Parts: sequence; structure tokens; C-alpha cells
Amino acid sequence: MARPEVEAFVLHETRRGAPDSPDELAYRRGFEAEDGAPREPGPVGAAGPQVRLLLAPQDPRDFAARQLGRAPLHLPGAPDRFASLFSFRRMAELLAARGLPPEQLDVFTATQERVPRARYSREHAARGGRWLDHDALLDLVLRARGSLVLNALDAHDPGLSALADQLHAWSGQRVNINAYFTPRAGKTFGWHWDGHDVFIVQVEGRKRWRLFEPAMQHPLADGSAAAFHERRERRTPPTDERTLERGDVLYLPGGTPHDVAALDQDSLHLSIGLSPIRWSELLRASFSAALHDELRRVATRAPVGELTGADAAPTYRALVDRVAGRMHAHALPELLAAAAREHAQDSIAATLRRWSWFLAPPTLTPTTVLRVAAPHARASAGPEFVALTVGERVLVLHLAAAAAIAAWLARGALPIGELAGLAPAEQLRLAAALIERGVAWVEESAP
Repeated sequence: MARPEVEAFVLHETRRGAPDSPDELAYRRGFEAEDGAPREPGPVGAAGPQVRLLLAPQDPRDFAARQLGRAPLHLPGAPDRFASLFSFRRMAELLAARGLPPEQLDVFTATQERVPRARYSREHAARGGRWLDHDALLDLVLRARGSLVLNALDAHDPGLSALADQLHAWSGQRVNINAYFTPRAGKTFGWHWDGHDVFIVQVEGRKRWRLFEPAMQHPLADGSAAAFHERRERRTPPTDERTLERGDVLYLPGGTPHDVAALDQDSLHLSIGLSPIRWSELLRASFSAALHDELRRVATRAPVGELTGADAAPTYRALVDRVAGRMHAHALPELLAAAAREHAQDSIAATLRRWSWFLAPPTLTPTTVLRVAAPHARASAGPEFVALTVGERVLVLHLAAAAAIAAWLARGALPIGELAGLAPAEQLRLAAALIERGVAWVEESAP
């Protein structure tokens, strides 16, 4: 006998760690034992159109497998390759709209000295808080030929936010996008390196990049000041030199030292940073929790100052052993889940997609490609329901969706007509429910 069509796939929505309720208790009884660990960091999803545009002519899967985290790569492109993504005009629009707080801007003089923000911002009595002083900013940047950095633009620009979303879904890493304006023949920074991978997108002008031998093989997110300064004083000549033209992309693995200067034109480039979940972060999180628990227990003990020589060593070793024991007791899946939540991409693009769905719902067909909205989404099948976990949110779905959800998550993006185990009407209904809840979105065409 054929199974009747499912009318409503989403039975309940809750959040991880929410106060117990009858529904939450039922969810836990059904799924907790079967819940698996989230996938470890790494390329976890299919590449969206913006990612494919960024990496062209490289195949995104080949790039992830062979290039990511390994060596610099220059990807030349047509001058108008990123014309719709960002430009001088778009930068001016963002500044003129006064939506960027002064805290998101950094200004540097022609001699690479940071300008205090108080010099290009002022108190606004009517609206409250500090606002950009555009007269001062124009003097510093355009007349005095200073450099301007616009930080975290993906939080303000829909196009850049969409790019960040797609990069996050493809790489599983936290994405941050900054813009750098540098006047002709000028510099923003001197020789330096970043602790995370970077894609440089040249959108206006030309810039010369000189690359040096990496300061360290596996840099921490916060860098290492000692190693940095030591190598800065006795660095070797550059190992590579490239000129980026409009439409070019340069990929730099974390830890690649570089020295950059604009050439005969004012320059504008995007710096797209990819920050992975690092084992160092997991260890720090586990250590901090374990140390906090242990310190509470030993708070009333004798201070270290009262112990000398051989008396201190056994006490110290015992404390280290107890902290290590508490760290071993921490469940790796929970640490990974917490790290994934910290690295979740909070974007305006996702919010815009949900508003668009309600205001102008797209026409869904069997060929419409449905994309997973978060790289660490996972599903757990219980005896009666399926739990789809996306960040802190948990959707409890009808069991009939189990095969479709599993296939969708495995592929990262899937035509609605390929959602397994469902009748055509059910496929469309499930897709609509996932889009409405913000855990899926319809893949857009390349710009």
C-alpha cells in the first residue's frame, strides 16, 4: 500500500540546550543516542557560483584538495571579472550611506602610521554615538593620500555577504571580507603575514605583491610575535613577485609574508580571510573549562609563594594531571559542535534570502537546485522523526524525509527532483519548508 503524501514536514523547531519541554524530551529520547559528531573542518560542500567565479579557471574541488593551505597561486582574470561585486563607486556608496561605524574603518598616513579614529569621527547629538566625519575622512584619504581599510564588509554589503556565505559553505571555515584602498605609489602596511588563508581580489587599479619564505609552517590565528620579528630582521629576498591587475586573484596560505605597494594607479582590493577551526582552539576551550573546574577546587590551598624547590614540583604535577584528566573526559563531538557554532557565518545574505522568500517566493520546480545553508548541518534519524541540526537550531522533521535529507546533506546542493524517497509534490513541499526556515536556499546563477 502506498504511503500517503506528507502534509507538513517540519513537526517542531527547538534549539540545542533549550530548557526541557515535552517536545524537547521526546526529541532527545529519539535522537540523542544516534547523534553523530559533526564533520571535522575541511572542504565540506559544493562550490556556489561566486566561489566558482573566484577560483576560475581552477576546479573548486581540485583547489581544495591540492592547493588550499599549501602554496600561493595567482589566478589572472578579465578586467570586468568582479565589476558587479565591488568597485570604487560601491565603496563610496557604503561610506556615504553612513551605515559603517567608525570602528570598522582604519586610516593610515602616507608613512603607514595609524590615524586615531577620533580624527575622522564625531559625536552626533541627535542620533547618538560616534559617526563618521566625512570632511575629515576625505582630507585624510583623498587629499593627504592616506590609505583606508574597510573591515568586515560582508556584514554590510549583500553581494559580499553572499560570497562569504558560499565560501563558508564550500570550505567550512569562517569568512571575513575587508576592502583596502591604497593611493598610487602608496602602501597600507609594511612587510607582514596573516595567520589565516587569504584570497586577494583586485577590483580597481594595480598592485605589486612581493612574497617571502613563510615565517612559520603552521601559524596560529593570533600569530607569533617573537618569530615574526626575528625573521623580519633577517629575512631573505622575495621568493616571488606578482603584479595584480583588475580582475586578478591571489591566494596566500596563512603565514605567507608579503610586502605590497600600489603602482601607477589608485588601488582597491578585497581581502577575503578564511579562518579554520584549529586544534589549538579546541585544546584551549577544553583546557579553559578543565582549569576553571580545578581552580575552584584548589582556591583555598596554599599559594605558590609558600612553596619552594622540591615542595612545589609534586603539587604542580598533580594539578597538571588532574586538569589533563578533566580534558580527556570532555567529549570531542561537543567541542567540535561548540567550535562550529563559533565559526558560523552570521550574514545579511541569509536574512535577505528569508525575507525574499516571504515577500516574493521563487517558483520551485524539480530542476531548482537546493543548497545547504550551513556547512556543519547534520541529521540524526530516530524511530519516528529526523532531527536536522543547523548551528543552534534543531528542526524535527517527519521520518519520511530521512532519505531526502541524507542525500541533500551528502551532496551539499541537489535538484529538488532528486530528493530521494519522496513523491514529486512532497519534494516541493519539503524544499519550501527548508527554505522558509532558513536552512536551505535556492542556488543563484553566476553574476
